[in-house]
Amino acid sequence: MRDPEAGAAAVTDVAGHATGDVPLLVRRTGNEAVALVTAAFPEIGAHPLRPGSSPSGDAGTSSVTVRAAVAEAAVWNPATGSRTPAHVTVSGDGNVSTIDVPLDGAPAVLVVWREGRPTPTGPQLEAPAQVLDVSTGWHGRLVPTMDNTWGDLALPPGSPVDEPQIWTMEWTEGGAWERTRVTYGNRVRVLPPVPFDEVPEPLDATAVERILAGELPLVPPDAGWGVAVYSSSRGIPDPGGLLGLKGLVNEEFVRVPVPGGATAARVRAIVETGHRGPAELHVGAECVKRVWWNGEPLEPDGGGYLASARVTVARDRNVLEYELSGAQSRPSTISAAEGTPLGSFFCLSEPGGLGPRPRFMRPPDGVRPDGRVAYRARLRVPGGDARAVLVVGAASAVTVLLDGEVVARQEKVEYYEADWGAVPMFFRHEPELGAGEHTLEVVADGADARDAVFVDLVVRSGAGVTALVSGAGWEAGSGDWRGRTVEDERRRGEVQHCHAVVRPHPLPDTGWLTGRPVLGGTVWPSRSTDDVHAMPQRFRFTVPAGTVSLALPLLLRASARVGDGPELPLDGDRLKLGQPLQEPTPVEVVTEPTAVLRGGSAWRGPVRVRAVPAPLPLGDWRELGLGSWSGGVTYARVLDVPSGPDPVLDLGRVRGSVEVSVDGEPAGEAFCAPYRFPLRGAAGRTVRLEVTVRGTLAPYLAEATPTAWAFDSQLSSGLLGPVTLRIPSGPEDGP
Repeated sequence: MRDPEAGAAAVTDVAGHATGDVPLLVRRTGNEAVALVTAAFPEIGAHPLRPGSSPSGDAGTSSVTVRAAVAEAAVWNPATGSRTPAHVTVSGDGNVSTIDVPLDGAPAVLVVWREGRPTPTGPQLEAPAQVLDVSTGWHGRLVPTMDNTWGDLALPPGSPVDEPQIWTMEWTEGGAWERTRVTYGNRVRVLPPVPFDEVPEPLDATAVERILAGELPLVPPDAGWGVAVYSSSRGIPDPGGLLGLKGLVNEEFVRVPVPGGATAARVRAIVETGHRGPAELHVGAECVKRVWWNGEPLEPDGGGYLASARVTVARDRNVLEYELSGAQSRPSTISAAEGTPLGSFFCLSEPGGLGPRPRFMRPPDGVRPDGRVAYRARLRVPGGDARAVLVVGAASAVTVLLDGEVVARQEKVEYYEADWGAVPMFFRHEPELGAGEHTLEVVADGADARDAVFVDLVVRSGAGVTALVSGAGWEAGSGDWRGRTVEDERRRGEVQHCHAVVRPHPLPDTGWLTGRPVLGGTVWPSRSTDDVHAMPQRFRFTVPAGTVSLALPLLLRASARVGDGPELPLDGDRLKLGQPLQEPTPVEVVTEPTAVLRGGSAWRGPVRVRAVPAPLPLGDWRELGLGSWSGGVTYARVLDVPSGPDPVLDLGRVRGSVEVSVDGEPAGEAFCAPYRFPLRGAAGRTVRLEVTVRGTLAPYLAEATPTAWAFDSQLSSGLLGPVTLRIPSGPEDGP
């Protein structure tokens, strides 16, 4: 086509032949066509659904406009297999047709039509159906679906996940009630970055003693110090992360706004531990650090990510203070944003407890590589029958040699070229190593000294474990230059997912997810708070109907009240009820006074509910004491079905997949609206209906794990209704 304007008009005509309320996917063959019509566009991500687009099951309609006369049309529902004639309105000139598309709450339907001259017919009008509301009278039975046989959901393998767990509850120390989450309650105080000349003086030994005696607050009031909360087993409450947490608990559990330029941030905490004697205090952060312990300045070893210093622990409670400054504003990771908060951690361990930990290494500043940099180090394997795991990470091409022999080659990660060096690729190798000394050499291609390399080699031989890790001090050479490596101090975020084996975590209670460390010593369990004045802790939550007992894994002595019953002291973890609860019921727990085990940190784990079948109202499981339940619920009731045509069971709004049975025989399944099921042969009989609703893993993962990938829009589950029995009266002739 030579005329550009005519070409553009032709393309526009083709693209707009069929349009709708949402973008359509249309395919045409001759005078026949099909269009995919969705209920909302777009609706995926972490944000709640827009008003009106929630999959509610309410009757909703859309439309398709076709620039032609449509002879007939139908709506096909891929979920149910139903095909329903669609109403078509043709314009007076016959050039435009509008097809009404009833969605009935379905996320998407197919609209099929044939273009041509419409054939006039007398309309068939559906006579009003008799509608019986059967939303009440249901009994519920829990149906476990999660399987932890192999430790996929928690370690050790076989840890029970077949009972409802309650992780989120309300909490107060006498003031307003707040939401808290089980295990989250360790507290530190954070001063956001301020200019160097405005940074407060560190606490001295005298101030520390007065703080621990309750005579001084840990931080001055109204001085801009915020509160940071974390869990000893799950880290920070909202870990985020573009690519998730790699199935791990973040090591960095204290975050501060980036202390860049001529600014510094401060962190203070009262740290309680039951251990005594010589220890190592570790503070990890990708920035410059200054550390004080009980008012005394420390001189940590090394100047890289991890600052470690010898201390002596002589009492239960101690005051930790550290300062962070000189941080890079944008992490060197894919799609990272300016101003990403800076993470840090602290912990106490036995001397050498954290063990060797790999960091990225590179030549010192001022070295100009000639296109290749060779890194070399040695490792002694004490015995035979060794099992070795080697992880090498780099954005540049890398050749790996063991005792002079090439064992691996990694090519340059060119598809991240636009984000130079930001996202290295990590490769795992399993070289064969015998007893004796070995030389590992990693040769990186590159002409920029910033091309850093990561190496983690761990060898298990008999009962011993030996490691060779990248960092400062490796032999290195390029061209005529020979020297030692330095640790690359750019911000890279968490790298524990790149470790060759599990190492000690700064939060030792994270073993439920990672298992026992293979390498390193013992990190001491500790708690932290910001006040030494003890207060009782009060918690309240709702348990589901049918509850017969509760496991209450508290770390403090406590009493409990169920509903309007008396407050009774707890003897052990298990609270047994005299009879099953007949409705969702509030429970209130009051602990002895504490200064350290505050909020969710007063709990070792979630409340576990043992329940039997019981009356169950319709509604969101979150409102019925089943907020973290990622199994199924079978709703059952007996129903007298009127004589006449066989009815249709309409479940209304449902969040989950559904199976329906009548007297034990399957009547249908559905995973999206409309949740309607013909009850064939049920007319005139008394039948037992069972409706099993199954949710997804999202509620459990959102409550029990630190995942960043369970969104608010995924957390609702249940049979919400209304549930009706629709008894058709048959068609009646139109005028």
